[in-house]
Amino acid sequence: MSAEQRLQHLKSAMRRTGVDTLIALATGYHNFLDVNAVLIASGYKSMCDVAAVLRSDGDDTLLVQPSWDVERATRSSVIADVRPTSDLPGSLAQAIHAEVLAGRRIGIAGLQRMPAALADRILSMLPAGHIDCDEIVSRAGGLKTEERLAAATRAVQIAEQGYDYLLRIAAPGMKESELAAQVYTYIKGLGADDNFMLLTSAQHGHGITTASERVIDEGDVVVIEITPSVNGQFVQLPRTAYVGDPPEALRKDVALLLDVFHAGLDAARCGSPVSRIATAMDEVMARHGYADYCRPPYMRVRGHGMGNVSNAPGDITVDNHTILEEGMVFVIHPEQYLPRSGYLLIGEPVVMDFHGATVLTSRPCTLDLFTRSTK
Repeated sequence: MSAEQRLQHLKSAMRRTGVDTLIALATGYHNFLDVNAVLIASGYKSMCDVAAVLRSDGDDTLLVQPSWDVERATRSSVIADVRPTSDLPGSLAQAIHAEVLAGRRIGIAGLQRMPAALADRILSMLPAGHIDCDEIVSRAGGLKTEERLAAATRAVQIAEQGYDYLLRIAAPGMKESELAAQVYTYIKGLGADDNFMLLTSAQHGHGITTASERVIDEGDVVVIEITPSVNGQFVQLPRTAYVGDPPEALRKDVALLLDVFHAGLDAARCGSPVSRIATAMDEVMARHGYADYCRPPYMRVRGHGMGNVSNAPGDITVDNHTILEEGMVFVIHPEQYLPRSGYLLIGEPVVMDFHGATVLTSRPCTLDLFTRSTK
């Protein structure tokens, strides 16, 4: 399984870098743009502040709170020794007491993502000279496995089913929040372990946020991000829909952004820097007279990695020189404000392989329509 492979990869990395004991930390907040050190190390997706203690030449320990989540943690974790705790720093100090006394080299990952007061308590019990292991944990999260690709594929299927459901039920007169809640519930029912969703409707929008109490109306452009997770692997489905018969200007702007997307897709090659994708996309925008719109506040990024097990290759920007590698899962999306149509969002989740970036969806992105009426 992927979690076991990641754990063994981490153990090997610890031995290479001279780390005897590695403390992985995580909270119950699962940011799809970030990595979760405990999920990577153990396969357990926490509900609260937790820690995994990995030993290069011995048995590992998982410290779990709340205590009543131990049963679920035991089922999902590849670490056999699962212990409940109501005081994470205290239990952690006890778990590594012998290592500290023996002068073993201790590494830590995930500390910067912990609440400040908790992080200070944990830091105070660590010996001087502890080793920052965020990078080796992140590399382990990006390990290419069949299970991770299967999880990404299933998450994309769920996202597409959720979006099709949204198109079936959406209608003028619905509140954004009502629509988002129904789609969220539907997606969770399909087996997603998490789902981050943004949905904004406007006659001429300037961005995307979480759903509000605004009532969707005829003539609205609705931008949507559906971001489900399966086994800790997030994917993202960016889409734009229109309520009614779309104007020609909107059709042309969506067609332009589809050209921008395909330029980025074609530029994605293993061994090339991430910046090549963003540059190719910006060049298409510039050829159509929109060079000045290839920066904030008109856009943020041209895509991004998908945590929690890995956020590689990071944000798709012209200044990200991370080298693309086989197995990376991310989204390419020309999210963009255009003066004629407002804010639009299209794109696809992709996985890197030796051919390039392979789109994971079954139906290509296009301008979709809300056809249902409340009358």
